[in-house]
Amino acid sequence: MNAAGAGNASTATNGTPYTTPAAPSGLSVTNGNSQVTIAFTAGTNNGSAITNYQYSIDGGTSFTAFSPAQNASPVTITGLSNGTTYSLALKAMN
Repeated sequence: MNAAGAGNASTATNGTPYTTPAAPSGLSVTNGNSQVTIAFTAGTNNGSAITNYQYSIDGGTSFTAFSPAQNASPVTITGLSNGTTYSLALKAMN
């Protein structure tokens, strides 16, 4: 803008911001020694590649990101207590 006023507007274009990825589905657990391995079908990434997953061992109350990052099925959660039942959940990050 200057003393003569604003210039002409550009041609309009469309844009769609990324949304969060969809939840993984079809979780299948294989028990191991102090660990579980979870196979799953990834949900849609909704515009940006999935870079990691987070897991919950308390039914989804709190989540921890895998380190190092895991971006595909299956994933393994270690450091668990043998004989303890865990309520497992996964969510994707992008």
